[in-house]
Amino acid sequence: MPRIGSCLLIALAAALAVPARAATPADEARRLDDLLYFVHELDRGWDPLLDEVRRTIDGLAGRSRDEITGVLTVRDEAAWLRAEHLFATRDTAHEERCAELYRWLAADAVEGERRASSTRRLADLLIRRGERLERAGDEDGALAAYLEAVDNAPSYEAGYEKVGALGVRQAQRRADAQDFDGALATLGEVLARIERGLPEGHPRLREASGRRDAILAGTGVLTVRFLGDADRLARVRGPKTDFRAGTLSLAPQDGGATPPDGPSAAARRVRAGSYRVTAR
Repeated sequence: MPRIGSCLLIALAAALAVPARAATPADEARRLDDLLYFVHELDRGWDPLLDEVRRTIDGLAGRSRDEITGVLTVRDEAAWLRAEHLFATRDTAHEERCAELYRWLAADAVEGERRASSTRRLADLLIRRGERLERAGDEDGALAAYLEAVDNAPSYEAGYEKVGALGVRQAQRRADAQDFDGALATLGEVLARIERGLPEGHPRLREASGRRDAILAGTGVLTVRFLGDADRLARVRGPKTDFRAGTLSLAPQDGGATPPDGPSAAARRVRAGSYRVTAR
């Protein structure tokens, strides 16, 4: 004799396969709520259920949102339970699907409380992803995850702490490698977030703004300019004279760090000092 769980699973599979015959959105909401009960009891069939909910909503095209609120409420509950299950597994293989469900709920759930809970849960997931990427040495990926977390949950103070700490470390490494433009770009992104999320005078704010100000005070923008009449310069341009298409090398005369070579045509920020310039 088959077990009751097997019977329920067979019944669920059959129900999902039968085209919807309900005449009203209320009937569809009751049908989907029954399916949700079976799926929840068996803890299986979540994605087929969500696919069936989507097909049902597509079949109700033209109805107002108020008319299909019952269907949407079942959709929200099913998506939330599925996302929570995936979140609890901590399985990175399902992380993006989990994030997708939380994003969906944060944007479109019927109830404001559900939208807020999903927004915060998405931030938790992104912080967890960022911490994993940071441990693995992928700082760019980690910072992107932390930034998305605070963008989704503006009141998430722990997220701003992550953004500030990693952003300043990353900017410092770029400055140490003489990539001052990259360092300032990173600090700009970081400050744009933490200035709105942390109280004035917070240590992370002081640290990030201090690092930015120190870079600005100790560097300058180098731009190659060709002197003389533009028409006359144009007449003598050639392989040996068109340095704007070449590479610029800077040799420090004060014993400081040597900037990396770069395109002659591009303005870039370098450490303040004296350099011997070679264009090739």
